[in-house]
Amino acid sequence: MGLRTHLGDHFEPIMALYSPVAWIFGSPFTVVLLHSLFVLSSVWVFWQLSGIFKLPWLLRYLLWGMFISNMYFQRVLGILFSPSPMALPIFLLILLAWERKRLVPFCMYSILLLGVKEEAGLTLASCGVALCLSPTQRRAGAVLAILAIAAFVASMSIVNHFHENLGSKWAMLFGQPRSFRELISMAWHSPLAVVRLWGWPLKKFIPLGKLILSSGGFLLVFPQGLLALILATAPHQPALGSQAFELFHKLESYYPSFLVPVLLWGTAHGVRRMW
Repeated sequence: MGLRTHLGDHFEPIMALYSPVAWIFGSPFTVVLLHSLFVLSSVWVFWQLSGIFKLPWLLRYLLWGMFISNMYFQRVLGILFSPSPMALPIFLLILLAWERKRLVPFCMYSILLLGVKEEAGLTLASCGVALCLSPTQRRAGAVLAILAIAAFVASMSIVNHFHENLGSKWAMLFGQPRSFRELISMAWHSPLAVVRLWGWPLKKFIPLGKLILSSGGFLLVFPQGLLALILATAPHQPALGSQAFELFHKLESYYPSFLVPVLLWGTAHGVRRMW
């Protein structure tokens, strides 16, 4: 099976949802059209999310316009057909449910997001760790981080099982470790090695800086959002010099899909704090 499945190269079982659509309509154009409309629905979801912060109507429209015109959002829209852009509306729905304190929708959308790509669990865990900075959300953030890490390990185990080169996905994401056990062992015995692997040289964070500046830098006044973005980009840091890193370095292709929702959520919080 190997790379010929949606469980080998990447963990993308969400693609199975398109099977009934393709079977009913029998048209690839219809599938692509519905996919594009679903990704575009993120504009409406962010409008709902921005309304929670009770900003003046002008600021809310400016924030909404900032999202629509954001260059990284536009790049994701440029992907003709891939499961990764589906993370935009789904992740925004997760953040909307979190802000509204609605557990059931939050869990439903989180499960859906986990089927988009293997890094979804790690991004959710990054948000959970970041939310631990807030005294009122510390316990919920810790639970989210633990469950999301477990989901990430499970999805990576499935990918490694179907991948033609066993262990290669761990090595692609984290560099030297080729399994979750090796990663934990490395972090336990040599934590400085992990820090150097993910955080040096500093030019690795150039794309992150560009992403933050693309929304006016308001994220910088919301530490939770900033930490979540830093942790979410960690899997791509060891890939310096590879083709994957070059795409991430420029934030091209589908790479901004999981980062843009966190950016917008943090930017909205930052604007509210400054206001």
